[in-house]
Amino acid sequence: EDNQKGLSCTATNPRNPHYYLSNYTRLVVYHPPLVSLSIGSGLDPSSIKENVDVYFTCSVHANPPASKIVFFHEGMEVVQDRRAEGGVLVTGNSLVLQKVQREGSGRYSCRASNNRGSHTSNFVRLDVLYEPRCVVESQIVTVTPGENATVECNVDAFPPPHRFSWSLNTTKGLQVVPKEE
Repeated sequence: EDNQKGLSCTATNPRNPHYYLSNYTRLVVYHPPLVSLSIGSGLDPSSIKENVDVYFTCSVHANPPASKIVFFHEGMEVVQDRRAEGGVLVTGNSLVLQKVQREGSGRYSCRASNNRGSHTSNFVRLDVLYEPRCVVESQIVTVTPGENATVECNVDAFPPPHRFSWSLNTTKGLQVVPKEE
């Protein structure tokens, strides 16, 4: 924090109070990077929906300037991937996740390095919200009249679904199955 601050030295003599000598020097302090990661303004990392663009900024204070900035997702280095539909862009101190998907959820950090050392930032947790999707393919269950059938509905969603409803596709159309059945 003292880098580029001025330092002055003044000498006086009580026998000659009208004469003084002053010298001014600017401090140059070399230090490893101080690093902080933030998500783009206006974005709430706990309410990002799929297919939204998300960006992070790695703020770096270093002298000499950082020679390398690297981003991490769950401890793994993020590499640039420019796909036509969505992608990952890394430019300088910015990380952009285009059309983010559920796999983009997790902890992000960045690391900056110069010839004085390197430092890793704080973590920013990103929770990508996505609609329920069936985990297993639809299946046909065959039973005889009067026989019980067990059917499971396995879904993946974030946040997890809190309510399920069942309906039966019959010759009379779609019928809602009461909860106790």
